[in-house]
Amino acid sequence: MAEAIARRKFELNTASGSQTLDGLEPEAAIQEALSLTGYGELRRLQVECSADAVTITGRVPTYYLKQLAQSVVQDVPGIGRVHNEIHVC
Repeated sequence: MAEAIARRKFELNTASGSQTLDGLEPEAAIQEALSLTGYGELRRLQVECSADAVTITGRVPTYYLKQLAQSVVQDVPGIGRVHNEIHVC
């Protein structure tokens, strides 16, 4: 449910023109999408983009948040492969 809410907020923000992906670096677009989930733990994740993939690292308290982060990143337009190196502690 949180994933759907974050995706919807991200779509609304980008559609309304208050925030567009045009001109944003991929890392910035991903951080924005993770922030819109409302989970502070996801805001603290590190994102690294290369030519063919995105790697997300950091720590979260649950496997749900690990999966949510991966799903949110995959839904950002223009993102291909995602390497999820998030640790659950």
